[in-house]
Amino acid sequence: MVTRPGLSVESVSRASSAEPVVRIVPVFDGMGIIEVQAAYEYPAHRHQQYEIILVDQGVYRCRLNEERLVLGRNDVLVIRPGDLHQDYCEPPLRYFGLAFHFDTRWYGEEPPGLLAESVGPSGQRFRAERRTFWPLIRAIQREGRKADAVASYVQDALLEQFFWNLVRAFPPESINQRFLDLSSESGFARQFSRLCRMNVSKPLSVAEMAAALHISESSLSHKCRAILDDSPARLFLRARLERARVLLAGSEMTVKEAAYCVGFDDPYQFSRAFKRMFGRSPSEV
Repeated sequence: MVTRPGLSVESVSRASSAEPVVRIVPVFDGMGIIEVQAAYEYPAHRHQQYEIILVDQGVYRCRLNEERLVLGRNDVLVIRPGDLHQDYCEPPLRYFGLAFHFDTRWYGEEPPGLLAESVGPSGQRFRAERRTFWPLIRAIQREGRKADAVASYVQDALLEQFFWNLVRAFPPESINQRFLDLSSESGFARQFSRLCRMNVSKPLSVAEMAAALHISESSLSHKCRAILDDSPARLFLRARLERARVLLAGSEMTVKEAAYCVGFDDPYQFSRAFKRMFGRSPSEV
């Protein structure tokens, strides 16, 4: 809340989930629940997307990239885009096949592969904790039955929780380092963006920003340069001025009022910073 003589303004920040920063987002495509009552062999096929096989009951056999695999109850297999896969199904067997892709709108292109290139078919499997993964699978299944206006969003949210638990379950050396680096970068970008939005009305020093993020000033400067391509001070100034631009364009606020809302006591100083950043004065918005 910003209070001035004759003026009280409450700022409601843009939700962090809507911030267009680099982010790895798995999107749910579909899930099969396969109950095998008679022997069946799926023809060999090459995958175009990720598929997660979770064995619920029985023994699951397949050939993955020419290597034979045998999975038991609670085993999970990650099939990558481009993998050659063939199933050999014999009763009694029940398993889930969960397909997903990554939302490239957040990244600009397909993210790096989840697993390290050196990981072969036998390294694409692990024994899952049933209490971690099965409730999420069942919840995704229930949302599919609801099929209301928000069911697909809930499924994506459940898949995202499932996915990051899956990443955690793999040995660290099995995960592609570039994938981990991107995950770390996107996390920092979201944290820094949120810090800026939450403090547009009270300018922070670099030292205060670093303290809020629990890192050193030098680490903050390095991360901002490497990931966001600018200094923390300039990125924070841009966030404040962007907020002012939104206020000026979407309300009847004067330049002086908008300046106060983003922490400028001097409207002249605000106008000068605004023009340097956007190439025109705030009165022209």
